[in-house]
Amino acid sequence: MPPQPAAHPGWIYGVRYTSDGKYLVSVGGAPQNKGYLAVWAAADGRLIYGEELPLGAFYSVAVSADNKVLAIATGAQGRTQQDVNSSYVIKMPDAVK
Repeated sequence: MPPQPAAHPGWIYGVRYTSDGKYLVSVGGAPQNKGYLAVWAAADGRLIYGEELPLGAFYSVAVSADNKVLAIATGAQGRTQQDVNSSYVIKMPDAVK
């Protein structure tokens, strides 16, 4: 895996803690109309997982009560409003388990 950045490559639009408070999930935009998903260790702020996904900018995130699933709202970048075009339900990254 290539080295991960220490921060988002673009704006951060949404953050949520996992129900146990161990992790902070953040979402935002990335270059070329991609979204960026990151998971951080709440105790020390260390980046646990980061990935650009070709789904449009990520504007919102929700974490399931069992911390196994994420719901992400996406849309095109560059608009004055954050219009949600699609939403996705994805598994929490394996690096968090």
